[in-house]
Amino acid sequence: MRFRSTDAADSPTEAAGAETTDGRTPGEGSSRPGVTPKKGRPTTTRAEAEERNRRPLVYDRKTARRVNKSERQKMYSLQQEAMRTGEEKYLPQRDRGPVRRDARNWIDSRFLPSQVFLPGAFVIMIGMLIVGRWLPGMEGYVVLAMYLMLLLAIVVSAIAVHVMKRQLIAKHGAGNVRGVVWYSFIRSMYPRFLRQPKPQVKVGGEPR
Repeated sequence: MRFRSTDAADSPTEAAGAETTDGRTPGEGSSRPGVTPKKGRPTTTRAEAEERNRRPLVYDRKTARRVNKSERQKMYSLQQEAMRTGEEKYLPQRDRGPVRRDARNWIDSRFLPSQVFLPGAFVIMIGMLIVGRWLPGMEGYVVLAMYLMLLLAIVVSAIAVHVMKRQLIAKHGAGNVRGVVWYSFIRSMYPRFLRQPKPQVKVGGEPR
């Protein structure tokens, strides 16, 4: 004669409803087929993972400053070389673009009286000191000569830049020459050896 066990653990239904020692029922919190358990944090993107791998585990300020200084020196050297050769890639933003390059070449290919104003003004100032010592009363004429030279330089540069602007508009369009007039006017007032970037054409238009 057989007797059915009364042990609760023998019953599948009761075993499934029994609690574990930590207060959870068996299977609670475990993975189920077709269901991915939550990680409790957002998934790391590929870009974030690559950035984390590139970033050093220990941040060394001294090393970082040395690297940044080296990079700045490298960029400065490239920019100075571009100022000499006219290489577009490393020029400052204000000097980039085909319109600015054509404006520089137009100014540099012509001899304008305005480009001798600064050296001439320096010579006149020295002369004023000499004249004031040996010929008192003549300083006013020297100052007048300097002002006349300045006026001549401004008028000549203004006319030259106006002619240049018309040619640039015909070539590049009116919407692309904004800011080029003042840029070219200032350049025309400097002697050739002080112009930056360096002139890439000779007087007459031939390449250097």
